[in-house]
Amino acid sequence: MTIPVPARLDVVPYPAASDIPGGFLSFETGAQFHFHERFAFESGALASYLTEAGIQVSEGGVPIRGIHAVVDSDGLGNEGYALEIGEEEVTLTAASAAGMFYGVQTLRQMLIASQSRSNGLPFCRIVDRPKFAWRGFLFDVSRHFYTVDEVKRLIDILALHKMNVLHWHLVDDGGWRIEIEKYPMLTKRGAWRLKKDFVWDYLDIDFPEPGATEEVYGGFYTHDDIREVVAYAEARHITVMPEIEMPGHSLAALWSYPELGCTPAAVEVFRTEVGMREPNVFCAGKERSFEFLSDVLEEVISLFPSKYIHVGGDEVFKVLFENCADCRQRMIDEGLQTVDELQSYFIRRMEKFVNSKGRILVGWDEILQGGLAPNAVVMSWRGVQGGLDAARAGHDVIMTPYSHCYFDFGYDQSPTKHVAEFDPVSDGMSPAEAAHVLGGQANLWTEYVPDFSAVQRMMLPRLAAMAEVLWTGMPDPLEFESRLEPYKQMLDSLGFEWMADETMTVPEHHTSD
Repeated sequence: MTIPVPARLDVVPYPAASDIPGGFLSFETGAQFHFHERFAFESGALASYLTEAGIQVSEGGVPIRGIHAVVDSDGLGNEGYALEIGEEEVTLTAASAAGMFYGVQTLRQMLIASQSRSNGLPFCRIVDRPKFAWRGFLFDVSRHFYTVDEVKRLIDILALHKMNVLHWHLVDDGGWRIEIEKYPMLTKRGAWRLKKDFVWDYLDIDFPEPGATEEVYGGFYTHDDIREVVAYAEARHITVMPEIEMPGHSLAALWSYPELGCTPAAVEVFRTEVGMREPNVFCAGKERSFEFLSDVLEEVISLFPSKYIHVGGDEVFKVLFENCADCRQRMIDEGLQTVDELQSYFIRRMEKFVNSKGRILVGWDEILQGGLAPNAVVMSWRGVQGGLDAARAGHDVIMTPYSHCYFDFGYDQSPTKHVAEFDPVSDGMSPAEAAHVLGGQANLWTEYVPDFSAVQRMMLPRLAAMAEVLWTGMPDPLEFESRLEPYKQMLDSLGFEWMADETMTVPEHHTSD
């Protein structure tokens, strides 16, 4: 009898190295577990996946069909794993719980594919580890607010794709979404606005009772909410990096505390169309601005164990600095010649605070202007040049150019196959410069993404391409396309929504955060 040999494994991202000798393992008689005690969460996750697949599971004993999880570094690294499926058993090997979790996700996808084929798990030997350490996804909850359950659902999607960073964009012009106990007006005022089609009006009164009227839109996360999300992500080996925008994109904060701006009189009425921003900026000349932001970051850092704290730093209306007497005096006092240098001064001061807490500051590539803060990590979004410049200056970088990484763009502008052509290591980088590339990430800004159904459709199937780029490397276009159909069937089986028509457009909008 000829043993069938699968042409490939229906897994996204595809393993770094695999061998498929032919044949299949069936769990018709059930499966018994032998998991190392270090992998309790991963064992429970796999047990639930097997149960969902209709496979009876139990622990201990001498199995006819068994699943073994063992600890063995064997050069696998912190996130690597090995998976072997043979005639009698499945063996997962990893040096860490993270590696075991990723191995379980691979096995989960293979289980789902085997159900559709009704022929069991293919015999295989896999040795897998990620190409990049930073595999991120930005989720903007300022322009539109999403519940804790929806954020956790998004984390489930990221975990399935072996993504390991959730960049949580918590504040911006559209709303302030995190409770800061020392400054209650941020969530009494800055978290709520009137919603009239695609025009946002901030309320001219405090709004302490959310939900009192359908005309009011918004929401925020309490400290307990934040802890719940962070813990949920950590269990799935995803780091949640918060972003608190400064000195620009500060409309919600300045609506709450207008004295922190350069021009308080201009904060009397805020009205912004989706994708447009009112000129607003934290004043770089007032000590109160730095005190306020330090207080905010103090609370933020207490809630997020992330090594990295994002402070924005992009698209600042520096003309407000130029026209502000306090800012001009600051420039004189500090010997600064340009407003770019004033913004650099601002970011450097905040970096000292972030570093004093044992954390590393991350900012968009505009923080290069006027001089880069000494220890900062640069997130390059306007192209790759910012990342190149930062790497050449000896700084770590995260590549996320809008040309490939902005999932708020319509599929007509950035289809899945285009995302799959992204390479975080740019042409012209020396090996030393390439070593500073931590990885890359996709970004979903939500001006035109009003609900979680739309979030999923804008993510999927493009996230498959981003995940493969960051875990395995750029895929062969035809081979990758051939795996998208079973991938979409897997999404259906898991109840995730995805974009069926990749000619979809969204309204014209700005290409920034």
